[in-house]
Amino acid sequence: MGPGVHPRGRVHPVPGPDPAVGRQAPRPRPVGRRPGGGHRDRALDAVDGEVLTITVPKGSGLAGIRIFELRLPEGSAIAGVVRVDRLFVPAKADRLRSGDQLIVVTTPRLREATEQRLTALARAGRLARWLGETGRD
Repeated sequence: MGPGVHPRGRVHPVPGPDPAVGRQAPRPRPVGRRPGGGHRDRALDAVDGEVLTITVPKGSGLAGIRIFELRLPEGSAIAGVVRVDRLFVPAKADRLRSGDQLIVVTTPRLREATEQRLTALARAGRLARWLGETGRD
């Protein structure tokens, strides 16, 4: 059994940021590596990986987008989604919903591009690139 899973199969809440309001961008928070100690994972360490959690706020452009439409940078991935009280690995066709907590795996080199892509989608939805939204402040 992995971290966050109760012996009886219940999922513990994944730590993450407070839900944002309206179409504000999600604020990713690293949970896989912590300075001065904390949880470390050998598989992630081998690729210098980081784990981020992102909550899809109500009214976010991320709500309704299918996993394959995220088009995260090559090397970043949605490793899991926590929805209500259930953790699952999403299929490409699964749609994100308000309140979902995304577990994103990335590397330090790709982190900024991954955050910018998710920010652009949160602000402008699936047409973010077409509308010229880059996710930069």
